[in-house]
Amino acid sequence: DVPVARLQAVQTEIEVLHTMQHEKIVHYFETIRTEAHLYLVLEYVENGSLATLVKNFGAFPEHLVCVYVRQVLIGLEFLHEQGVCHRDLKPENLLLDDPTGDGRNITLKLCDFGLSVALDQDSVLDEKQVSECCCRFGWCLVVHFPAFAAFAAHLLRSPISPGYMGV
Repeated sequence: DVPVARLQAVQTEIEVLHTMQHEKIVHYFETIRTEAHLYLVLEYVENGSLATLVKNFGAFPEHLVCVYVRQVLIGLEFLHEQGVCHRDLKPENLLLDDPTGDGRNITLKLCDFGLSVALDQDSVLDEKQVSECCCRFGWCLVVHFPAFAAFAAHLLRSPISPGYMGV
């Protein structure tokens, strides 16, 4: 017995992933249903999450934070162009891909779209909806530049100057 809210989150994730094909978003292949289970077949991203990387290796140098921040912005820009708000952006939902296998070309991919929301072009968001769309669990999507500094500061584990993001 799966709670209705969880089923809705899974359905939302399937709908978003099915329509979003982008290099900065984990690739969705198919859904397999059995009598007892529902399996989402997604791209294998072997290097884990950004949260695990920070936990295992500590703070990142500022230049690397700039690279990762830029990659997240590229993914978010694509989502927003498609009318999708992720609403659960956090290090656990940023996967590390290494297409060359040499550790020099690590890229981030957005995942976990269970809390995302799709908006049509005629939608007008009120202040509460903007807040829900932009911040979830203290992790801010990029609405204005200072909010993004909080995300980068977590990666650095120290305060940073919002003017030096290089993005």
